[in-house]
Amino acid sequence: MEELPVEEPLALVFGNEKEGVSERALGFCDGTFRIPMWGFVESFNVSVAAAISLYISARRRRDLLGTDGDLAPEEREALRRRYIELSR
Repeated sequence: MEELPVEEPLALVFGNEKEGVSERALGFCDGTFRIPMWGFVESFNVSVAAAISLYISARRRRDLLGTDGDLAPEEREALRRRYIELSR
């Protein structure tokens, strides 16, 4: 997890708990990563694995680049307004 290249755009692919990521999808990937686990846990379910991965990647990107995201403040505000509009 700590080796993922977060300074550039990054796409994370997750497979299901039973079969993982398909061979076809793996063929499009530049690499794989593992989430370290301790204790008696053998695996995380896919939603937990995605949450951990996204949290760590976002935190590392913020720390490395000193930014809260890739959008300009105007773009963030436009998205926020659109979200509120669609929520009504």
